[in-house]
Amino acid sequence: MNEGENFLTIGALSSLIDQKVKRIQKGNLKIQMLEQLLDEVKELQERLIIIKYKAMEKMAKPPVEKNLFSAENFEPYQSEEPRPALNFELTKKLDVINKKHTPKRGNIQKYL
Repeated sequence: MNEGENFLTIGALSSLIDQKVKRIQKGNLKIQMLEQLLDEVKELQERLIIIKYKAMEKMAKPPVEKNLFSAENFEPYQSEEPRPALNFELTKKLDVINKKHTPKRGNIQKYL
């Protein structure tokens, strides 16, 4: 539609298009009126496209950000086999052995 014309609602625009289509069917619509009809159809299409995208925006939900490392995303590990009891005596002996065989600073050539 021309910018100088009054703004028509979608319903009024649709009725105007319908009247002109009926005149085409009767065979008494002038070329100038046909050009106006094409402009009105384009205007109606543009408005409907805008309405469509606004409706899609309202229907779309914002994505929910999930913390993948939160406790609710993990299940506690449960082994099917029972855990062996720790042998504290063996652990102490290993600590003593590690201390004996740990190279001291400057004395590394002995262990190479």
